[in-house]
Amino acid sequence: MFGRWRLLIILFVAILLLANFQTGDLTMDLKGVEIIGQVAGWPDLDRTESLTAFNGQPIDEVNGKLVVGYEERNINYVPLERIPWHLRMAFIAVEDSRFHDHKGIDPWGLARAAWVNLRSGEYHEGGSTITQQLAKNLFLSNEKTMFRKAKEAYLALQLEKKYTKDEILEMYLNQIYFGSGAYGVDSASRKFFGLPVGKLNLAQGAMLAGLPKNPAGYNPLTNREAARRRQWVVLDRMVAMGYITREEASAAKKSPVLAGR
Repeated sequence: MFGRWRLLIILFVAILLLANFQTGDLTMDLKGVEIIGQVAGWPDLDRTESLTAFNGQPIDEVNGKLVVGYEERNINYVPLERIPWHLRMAFIAVEDSRFHDHKGIDPWGLARAAWVNLRSGEYHEGGSTITQQLAKNLFLSNEKTMFRKAKEAYLALQLEKKYTKDEILEMYLNQIYFGSGAYGVDSASRKFFGLPVGKLNLAQGAMLAGLPKNPAGYNPLTNREAARRRQWVVLDRMVAMGYITREEASAAKKSPVLAGR
C-alpha cells in the first residue's frame, strides 16, 4: 500500500508547480530540485565521461547523444531526420502531448497522476514526460519509489538544460525498449515489420508507438489483436492532437501492417 500522506505531498507539490506554471515562473521550484540533486551527488551530465547506468553499464555518446547498451543491445542509432514525422508525432501524442511546452517536468501530468494514485491509494501512475522516461531509461531502474521519481525529475531537468527538444526526442526514440529484444525504433521496425524505420507507413508507425507501454502485451507478432487495439488508441490520439485527419486514421486502421508475416 502506497502511503496516502505521501500521495498528498505529491499532489501538493503538483498543485504548487501548476500554480507557478500558470504564471510562467517555475524558476524557484525547478532550482530547488536541482539543488537537491547536487547535494545528493546525483549524475552531472556535463561530465559524460563518468556517466553510468544504474547497473554500472557505461553510457556511450553517439554523435554527441547519450545511449546506454549501444553494442550490448545492438541499437541501430538513427538521426531524428531519418525517423518519419508521423512516427515522432505518434509518440508525442500517446506519451507526452505537452512535450514541446514543458521543461522536462509537466505539472499537469504530475497533478493528474497524483490524483489517480491518491484515489486508488496505490502508486500506479508517475506522470512521466518523454524527458523523464529518457532519464529513467538511461540512468535508473524501474522501481516505483519516491526517491527514484525525485532523481528522475532532477535528471530530466538536466537533460532539458543540456539538449534541445529534438535531441531529447532522438535519444528517446533510439533508447526505448519495444519488446522481443528490440531497443530503439530502427531495431524494432526491422524486428516487427522487416523494414528500416524510414520506410514505415502511418499504420505501422502508430502500432510501433503503442508498444513501449506494454511491450509483451502489445507485441504484434504474438498478440496481433491487442497490438491493433493499441494502434487505434495511438491513431485516435493523433487525430485529437491535430497531427492527422480522421480520414487518415480510418485508412490506417484498415491497413494490413503485418501482411505476409
